[in-house]
Amino acid sequence: MEHLWAPWRNAYVTSNDIKSKETLFHDLGQSTNDEENFVFFRSKSVYAILNRFPYNASHSLVVPYRSVSDLRDLSQSELQDLWNTVNQVTTLIEKAFNPHGFNVGINIGASSGAGIPHHLHVHVVPRWKDDANFMTATAEVRVHPSELKEIYQKLTAIRDSQEPSP
Repeated sequence: MEHLWAPWRNAYVTSNDIKSKETLFHDLGQSTNDEENFVFFRSKSVYAILNRFPYNASHSLVVPYRSVSDLRDLSQSELQDLWNTVNQVTTLIEKAFNPHGFNVGINIGASSGAGIPHHLHVHVVPRWKDDANFMTATAEVRVHPSELKEIYQKLTAIRDSQEPSP
């Protein structure tokens, strides 16, 4: 048996601050501790957060503040804000990490794979040519070259250096 050591994950795994799965996104949206929670972008009706269990470095979630389970439950202005934020998040990630492409998607309902089916969220996953390396192909293990804190700091620095939106 092979072992992959990741001691930096211990603080998260043993934390007493792990939110209830049912209210996780609501609680994160209402929190003011963005750095601790890795919330790197906020708009009127949605926020963007780094996925703590990423597929790739800077894998992000765009989440409505309001708890809805389906796109059809969002108002027109919330829907527009959601997709505008997805565009802004992909732009930030492009500037920070130069991916070759993105997977953008939503799992609606538990049977589609939604881990938190009662709170809709959009996954923004950057992709690089040949990012399915030998570890993924042979050992079913993902290797992430950067810590979430470093990714958060890079994204927020780029966000803060941009001109404000009109």
